[in-house]
Amino acid sequence: MNFTSFFSVIPTEEFDLPCRQAGDERRGRFVHCGSKGSLRVGRDDARSSERETSPSPSLVRRGAAIIVVLSFALMSTPALALTVHPATIEVKVAPGGSTQNVFFVKNDDRVDQTYFFSLQKFIPRGENGQQEFLPPSETSGLPSWIYLDQPSVTVSPGESRSIAFAIRPPVDAAPGGHYAAIFVSTQPPNAPADGIHVGSRIGVLVLATVTGAVQEQLRLVDWDGPMTWVTHLPVGFHIRLQNEGNVHGTPSGFVEITNLFGRVVARLSLNEEGVRVLPGSSRRLSVIWEEEPSKSGAGFWHEAREEWRNFAIGRYQAHLVLDGQAWVGAAPAAINFSVWPWHLLLVIFVALVVIIFLLRWYRRMVLLQVRSEKSKARSS
Repeated sequence: MNFTSFFSVIPTEEFDLPCRQAGDERRGRFVHCGSKGSLRVGRDDARSSERETSPSPSLVRRGAAIIVVLSFALMSTPALALTVHPATIEVKVAPGGSTQNVFFVKNDDRVDQTYFFSLQKFIPRGENGQQEFLPPSETSGLPSWIYLDQPSVTVSPGESRSIAFAIRPPVDAAPGGHYAAIFVSTQPPNAPADGIHVGSRIGVLVLATVTGAVQEQLRLVDWDGPMTWVTHLPVGFHIRLQNEGNVHGTPSGFVEITNLFGRVVARLSLNEEGVRVLPGSSRRLSVIWEEEPSKSGAGFWHEAREEWRNFAIGRYQAHLVLDGQAWVGAAPAAINFSVWPWHLLLVIFVALVVIIFLLRWYRRMVLLQVRSEKSKARSS
């Protein structure tokens, strides 16, 4: 927030803000709590006649600004001192069957805390693994199959508690993936919002697969690499996938890079993080070929240093190799690119020219010295 622009709109006469405690009064020349429990900044009518001792309007604005900052600080929501793990729980269960699972809640606060649990369904959104949580009233599917042992738990400071839950799909549950989140919060699920106390929450994602006619189908939509040529590493390769099956899949594979002579110079894992692609969604993955992390900067000498740190030269070819049986579609084509570190090559060329010039100059000076000594010897 830009406090300078915020303070400029504060009136110099008076404004109302909630008091910290009902009935609390701070009597003063310019600041006091009124009878209605509001904080008033302005002139005290009983003493406004003392113009010679009245502060300047700039002091009034500064005082009002300080009060506003303190009020926002008092009303801000504290961070949720809580650790929940694991972040994701993946299970398989048969229709009409049952499976027991557990997650852990740790109180990182200094006082006892009561944590409440709630369930919410989610669907994938975007190509970077985001989730869109549906309204709590949408309980069809996995949220109605999850049974928690308790609706809340009280945890002492530093204590970790295990929370057990069961997943019991009905016998007519559709095979494939079903998804929901178990949220942990300091506020009850149906607590009304008062505009000041806003509860934070942390979620555990539950990825459940109902066994049966499960279809795992991942399609490669697109993959691209660097431009025709670059000056140095790193170079990035981007893969866009789409899940056309009815269960989440974990893509695997690697990008293999060969030089002009067919020698493999790098092999890059496609999905080291183990990300999952949910049914009906797309996901964009990236892999980077580099020798050392790139440093930000600009200019000729910066580029020359980067070309030295991440050196590569010549023509290269990148091949995408996909592992597993879930892939459908045609095999991806190879990507050809070149690396020409011309900044570094120019520096080396200039350095060689200078060295050759110095060597020739030195040789000339030696020859002149030799001739001079011979001439003196003849004359003597």
